[in-house]
Amino acid sequence: MPDISLPLGLLKKPIEAVGALALGESKTLFARLKAEKNLKTLYQKLNSTQRVKTIWNVDRPISLNSFYYPAKIRGSTGNAQTIAGLNELPSNAVVLSGTVGQGKSILLRHLVGKEIRSGERVPLLIELRRIADGHLYEYIKSTFAELMDVKRQPDIFDAFAASGRVSLLLDGFDEVDPEQQQMITAGIESLATRFPSARIVVTSRPQSGIENSPLFDVVYVAPLEDRDLPDFFCEDSSARQTTRYTHRNSGTRLPHQREDTHVNTVAGNSSNDCLPGASTCPRRFC
Repeated sequence: MPDISLPLGLLKKPIEAVGALALGESKTLFARLKAEKNLKTLYQKLNSTQRVKTIWNVDRPISLNSFYYPAKIRGSTGNAQTIAGLNELPSNAVVLSGTVGQGKSILLRHLVGKEIRSGERVPLLIELRRIADGHLYEYIKSTFAELMDVKRQPDIFDAFAASGRVSLLLDGFDEVDPEQQQMITAGIESLATRFPSARIVVTSRPQSGIENSPLFDVVYVAPLEDRDLPDFFCEDSSARQTTRYTHRNSGTRLPHQREDTHVNTVAGNSSNDCLPGASTCPRRFC
């Protein structure tokens, strides 16, 4: 059983910060939220986002860390940089834009993991396509209350959001029903306006509409560069994960990759040909 005392202590910090502002009966609620049993339940719920299924592991989820390769983002300056956490984004309200297969959702889950251990905020991951009626705010309030195990206290979200102690990671705007996109956009903008101290990150494909919002900065998932390839494909992981590589006509192709492929799924190449520069590549990948 791994020692989770450190992440529990870090998760406790934003709860204590919000609880310090509580009055009356609310103090009792926050005292319960800080109890070790409740912190463990919260951690288990959040940590479940760090396990995903892949085409190599369809029967059971595996740890994101077993195959995650650090993604890079490109902002208005045009320079690509690795992002280690939400505090490195240009503002509190950001659209993370990328084409299909660039790893937007995986990057968002990675950021959830960073938030769990930040000691600053409680992260809430929302898949926007699941909001059938377009009522984003009500959906978020009820989901957050369920996450915190206080279903009868839906307004607890407001307390965390107003004090900047929550991060909203909203995945897949481009997957929202077109008939609901205008309503979801209005809901996202309302959250950014009402809770300016809260962190909001929305992932979407380019030209989906949300990037036109004047309330949000836009950053782009940067494609892999040639120098990334040896480490990307030769990561020493026993899980042999399938990972996506965006080919941007850089002139570099993988063995057996079609020249016109823009998103290539690599599933542990079994040939003996290895990428140039990958001298330390485990044989099972090369």
